[in-house]
Amino acid sequence: MKKLTGVQFVYNAIDQDYCCKESIESMLAVCDNAVIVDAGSNDGTQEMLFQHFQDHPLIRITCGSNEFHNHDGPERLSFFTNVAIDYAEKHL
Repeated sequence: MKKLTGVQFVYNAIDQDYCCKESIESMLAVCDNAVIVDAGSNDGTQEMLFQHFQDHPLIRITCGSNEFHNHDGPERLSFFTNVAIDYAEKHL
């Protein structure tokens, strides 16, 4: 049976006061698992995510390095979508 994987991209959620933990948890109401791609946050977001979700069996966190600033517009979304797909194919 196929599974549905939710994906969320996060960048500096702490500085932007974004409720990423709640948003990530809400995906599990409709998804079998979730891949969270941190786009090179430099405000402690990455550490917060790993700490909060380290023991959660359905949530996986990966880092898209600092490539966030190397792409613009649709290229940025495409790059991080590919990071999420590659990670999901290898780890889920």
